[in-house]
Amino acid sequence: NPVQSAEIPQFIDVQVTCSSKEIAKQVATAFPEAYNNELLRVINLDCVEVVYDATDGQLIPRSRDITLLKALAVGVVISIFLVLLAECLDTKIKTPEDVEKYWDLPLIGTIPMDDGKVKGRHAIQK
Repeated sequence: NPVQSAEIPQFIDVQVTCSSKEIAKQVATAFPEAYNNELLRVINLDCVEVVYDATDGQLIPRSRDITLLKALAVGVVISIFLVLLAECLDTKIKTPEDVEKYWDLPLIGTIPMDDGKVKGRHAIQK
């Protein structure tokens, strides 16, 4: 006696997404027949059977795409991080207090910035 394999039916759940409920129902109704015709053409097998009829469709609300908002938030966070990192790694001496802070030396004096008002014999003659 050859061993016969038990045939296990396979179910395909078809869901159609469309902007119109009527068109979605028509497509879901026509799909099994078109699938069966294709099986007949390719492997000469007529085995598709409709278990449940197509139901009336329901509109699924469109979800909001927040990818751009997420990318913007990530960009802001990374920018803030880079600014804080640059500030922490900056060791330039900009104020008189920085001399005492970085070198532990007392400040003796400062030289003012030259704003172009030179006096004396090095002054530009007009």
